[in-house]
Amino acid sequence: MKAEPRDATLIGNVVIHIVPAGRGDISESFIYLDNIDYISEGSRFITSGPVTFISKDVRMVGRGLEIVYNEMLERLEVLRIIDIESLRLKKASPGDTSAETAVIDNTEEIPTSQGRPVSTEINKRNLRQPPKPSLAKTPDKKEVLYRCTISDNVVIETSDSLVYAAQIHINDILFSGSSKRDKDTGTAMKPATDVIGQIEQGQTGTEPVRPKTEADDTEDSAKTVEFIESPEDTVLTCSKGVLVTPMDSRITPPNDVSMAKAPVDIDSAKGRSVIKTQIINYSVPSGQAELMGDCVCTSFEQSEGFHKRYRLSAPRVLASLRGEKSSGTQDFANAIEYLTAGNGIVQLDTSKWNGAELIGFTKLKCLNIEYKGDEKLFTATGPQGKIAVDNSKMPINDERADNIQMQKPCYVLIEGFESLKYSIVSNTLQLAAASNDLMQISYLPIVDGQSQQPISATAATIEAKLTDNTEGVTGLESLKAHGGISYDDKDVQFIADDFYYNSMESCITAWCEGYQSCFLNGTPVDGIEYDLKTGKAKSKMFGPGTFEIK
Repeated sequence: MKAEPRDATLIGNVVIHIVPAGRGDISESFIYLDNIDYISEGSRFITSGPVTFISKDVRMVGRGLEIVYNEMLERLEVLRIIDIESLRLKKASPGDTSAETAVIDNTEEIPTSQGRPVSTEINKRNLRQPPKPSLAKTPDKKEVLYRCTISDNVVIETSDSLVYAAQIHINDILFSGSSKRDKDTGTAMKPATDVIGQIEQGQTGTEPVRPKTEADDTEDSAKTVEFIESPEDTVLTCSKGVLVTPMDSRITPPNDVSMAKAPVDIDSAKGRSVIKTQIINYSVPSGQAELMGDCVCTSFEQSEGFHKRYRLSAPRVLASLRGEKSSGTQDFANAIEYLTAGNGIVQLDTSKWNGAELIGFTKLKCLNIEYKGDEKLFTATGPQGKIAVDNSKMPINDERADNIQMQKPCYVLIEGFESLKYSIVSNTLQLAAASNDLMQISYLPIVDGQSQQPISATAATIEAKLTDNTEGVTGLESLKAHGGISYDDKDVQFIADDFYYNSMESCITAWCEGYQSCFLNGTPVDGIEYDLKTGKAKSKMFGPGTFEIK
């Protein structure tokens, strides 16, 4: 029997040509290499040299490539790019469902590592090609799902967002040719040499690896694709490359990874939202992203004369992203279908800025936050949750505003809530303390930069209707409170079961349920009316007459 080589080395402008056939997600592509070794044992393709991947949707420049194909299981076991210098991707185009398969181009002689040419006939027989699949129906094989891991100092940059992570895992990827659907349509997974691509041997020499240009001959030029850069492209960089393996693989990605430094203000982020975390796990079928370890999600909103910054921080964030954003919107509420943050202290804050100057903020601190995109509803849970509002540097927008209006410079602190709900649609806030407990409310007005006499109160539940003006100031339209009401404002103190504040009338009304009496400055009364502009409180007492405090 004639001896036949089992390994091969391809030298000089090697091209792996991936061509579409059937349905899938990637268009016709080319991988350009200086050289590549094929090792029959293990069905490995490997190179330490430069690697350039180009399609109309992707352009990647890096060094070092390893591909391992399991012919027994008919699946890709490893695809590793050692070092990525840059990766640019086009935004996904709806309806792009082309699939990819590829075959070895056997029209050229391939030199072996010993320098002897290998005929195309030998090459066909010795790259371990199994027999062609039988047309007879065979039992369905389990779909092969893959994981793509991007490691160390990972930065993903788009036109409207920045992502910083130590490591990103993209899970449950279904490549074309790995499912029953593909077998039914005649595009089942090919053997190793077919899956890897069509490899074309260029001229040997010292020319750098590059895509063919229009100056090349017509036949070769027809085999190239062009990636056209756009400001809308997604750009990815990392320090320790990319690893693609089956989900059930025991091959582990690098674990000594770190996170790149992220921008902290609107100028350095150029107005884009910023996500930074240690680990991101993203599931392709569900569109669900899990952020783990020191998660901070920041977005910005520009308005005339000021801008707002929204920031969520938590040990863990789980979010389901919408398949398509609403046209013309890029804000948080429209981008997220569902979100939950927890596994420790969670903080959500909204701050208002005039350039680099902080002019106000609202800060929420709790143990869990949930957001439902369909309802545009935030829910926060304690125990002992806190919400603070700092409007101390806000300009006075309404001289007629009463003493507890938030349009005036002030501090507000609510402590001890068990649950909080905020509706974006109705701009309402609902808070409740734990059973048999009360929330503590403090209001501190600011006049000429100096704090004044604080107002304190307690309640079991609170429902507030909020307003937002063009200057970005959060106002209080009305407030209802129930259970364990106490109120202390200078010379006016009262105890009641129910409390209602109306900003239009600048009046507080308080009352008790059933035959229970309220107390105004220690005196039992039926009900209380407190005019915040005049500072007068009056009430109907038991028996005839009224009781008024001036």
